[in-house]
Amino acid sequence: MSEMLQQTTDFFIKLLKNMGIPACVIHSADDYQKNAYVSTVVYAFRKTTDEIYQYILGNLTPHVLYHEIDYLQCHHYALLLPFAGEQSFLLVGPVRNSTLTDSRLLEILEALHLSASSRAVIQSQYNSLTKEQDINTVEGLLYGYCQEIFGDGENFTQENHSISPADYQNKVMDSLPGTLASENKSMMPNMTVDELYAVENNMLDCIRAGNTKKIEQFFQEDGPQSSLSDIEQRTPDTIRNFKNQCIIQNTLCRKTAERGGVPPIYIHQISSDFARQIEQITSVEEAVELIRYMARKYALLVQNRSINGYSLPVQRIITLIDTDLTADLSLKRFAEELNQNASYLSTLFKKETGEALTDYVNSKRIEHALFLLNTTDLQIQTIANSCGIYDLSYFGKLFKKYVNMSPSAYRSSIR
Repeated sequence: MSEMLQQTTDFFIKLLKNMGIPACVIHSADDYQKNAYVSTVVYAFRKTTDEIYQYILGNLTPHVLYHEIDYLQCHHYALLLPFAGEQSFLLVGPVRNSTLTDSRLLEILEALHLSASSRAVIQSQYNSLTKEQDINTVEGLLYGYCQEIFGDGENFTQENHSISPADYQNKVMDSLPGTLASENKSMMPNMTVDELYAVENNMLDCIRAGNTKKIEQFFQEDGPQSSLSDIEQRTPDTIRNFKNQCIIQNTLCRKTAERGGVPPIYIHQISSDFARQIEQITSVEEAVELIRYMARKYALLVQNRSINGYSLPVQRIITLIDTDLTADLSLKRFAEELNQNASYLSTLFKKETGEALTDYVNSKRIEHALFLLNTTDLQIQTIANSCGIYDLSYFGKLFKKYVNMSPSAYRSSIR
């Protein structure tokens, strides 16, 4: 693309954006993924960004302004750009020139066999379009741009397509790799309360078992949008509704992880982090993705931190170690506190964990030291003290034993 064409295109995009009209140049599927509107298409039809991108590209020909009215009656325009060696195109839209009524939205959901949860997503995305536009004005600007880059107006034409909801599924989606043959099975439209709770319990069972593989399968087969996010509008604020749903999921996952045998200290850390992330959500898509991420993260926590397989004395020791690394973590202290024979307790701990108590404590202390070195600028002495090791020389030797380098060398390696 020449420098003049680049400048003209940049100015035109800026002009449209100032009017509240989405516009950008797409060079690849990755670029298309950054388009704010694509998430709704991918969300509703279970197609990848690349597949939608390939569909658009397959409809473009040189010197033809492609115009499509989608299933929401939004206008989209695409134009193949003369970018040497690349298939780049200008994408303008969605542009709305009417209001999406409740009755129209229900017709769309029924035609596409979408679950009730999709209503909130589609409505939210539609409402995010800044304002209604006069299509004649938009197309006038597009014609002016085409004349600027192609010269005489006779050197380009416009190709119009109006896609109804049913046509969108049949004509558009069937043209992509794969089919929607499993759509009805996976969408689970209009779930009952019993079905919703059954799906939710299925997910929680996966978390409690620490089964990350089944968690991934769960979201692929059932879909977070058709189950966990299938909620009623309890407030007029759609984003607030989904934030509340995330809060509920965080609580359920936290309790499930506890039942899965994870010590509270680890649960508290991850739960607090998710609580902060929830309040930063700005879209329904972010909420749905966070629900998916929470489920997987809590399942990993159970997988890596569960102590359910240990006897009660060993569970108690591990909990005490995890709670405070600076405390007295000696065998003598644990034997006295648990009223157990020290020799028996030592043998039991090694049999169940595969490590001697001293080695287990040291590995936890170095693990925490690594965390502090990666996340803080604390002095080495302060880090050693925070791990319950007050002799800096001994801390250095122990660290090198586990990491094969000194604490200072490790810090330098990650900077």
